[in-house]
Amino acid sequence: MNWEDIKYMRVVIWGMLTILLLLLPLFTSRYIQSILIFIEIYSLVAIGLCLLTGFAGQISLAQGAFYGIGAYTSAIISLRLDISPFLGMVCGASVAGIVAYVLGKRFLRIRGFYLALITFGFALFVDNIFYRFDFLTGGHDGISGIPNFSIGGFIMNKDFHYYYLLLVAISFAFFLARNLLRSEIGREMRAVDLFTGGSEIASSALGVNIGRLKTKIFVIASIYAAVAGSIYAHYMTHIHPQPFDISSSLLFLTMIVIGGIKSLWGGIIGAIFYIGSRELISYFMGGATGWDLIVYALVFLLVLMFLPEGLISFPQKIYLNQAGKTTPYE
Repeated sequence: MNWEDIKYMRVVIWGMLTILLLLLPLFTSRYIQSILIFIEIYSLVAIGLCLLTGFAGQISLAQGAFYGIGAYTSAIISLRLDISPFLGMVCGASVAGIVAYVLGKRFLRIRGFYLALITFGFALFVDNIFYRFDFLTGGHDGISGIPNFSIGGFIMNKDFHYYYLLLVAISFAFFLARNLLRSEIGREMRAVDLFTGGSEIASSALGVNIGRLKTKIFVIASIYAAVAGSIYAHYMTHIHPQPFDISSSLLFLTMIVIGGIKSLWGGIIGAIFYIGSRELISYFMGGATGWDLIVYALVFLLVLMFLPEGLISFPQKIYLNQAGKTTPYE
């Protein structure tokens, strides 16, 4: 098979996938549409985290906090100030980006796993704000009556409306992330990634501004999470602090590890696996029983042991086994 055949097959596959995604809501129930929406929301957060952790080598436990900042900022501004939810989403992304910039400017020069501890503390701090500042956030009860997105007189109050909105958001986020990885910034990210043999010292000696690079990626990942949180808030029309606590940050991190930390598709695969397994277990067990987390944790351990590159590497592993190879370069 020559390069032209491969190129043609890729175009056909992408075309078929695009048609499937566009037509999917027309042949599915509202329940399935809601599942797809949550997959898209988590995928949007995971793509940003893949950039930060998978390619820049920085472990962050604050994505749930930025997810919540986007949700609460957008909800409060659109509800209390009676302005467009889309403007609220922009404000939520801006607040998250500014907070990430301030946090990153001060702490992202630190090497190693200290960033994980710092972001863990930041996530706990934000979580307590959501609970304690009840005059603003509603405390444990949260905020109700959040308006849906609207364009002129058209109100987005159907599940398939949010499905398409998120599909556009993910497409744009994926396109931006992929082009970023192919740019000079992408090469610098791989050069400082300790997980793939990079070196911050060597990169710095070659003129790479390590602190500025980390801050840029940290800000981009936080904005992705904030946009996802904003869409979540206006889709649900009610939010409370629990979905944005430290466990959500850990969940996002395990998603990209299970899906494939070194691929943007890995975040999407991880989100599909988590939501899909949760719903299947809930269906067969007759409701939420906690078994979904047990199974998910077990799969997480198995992936770490047998598929360290994530589920996305599974087809390649099968091919190598059938071909009697240990690496694709043999």
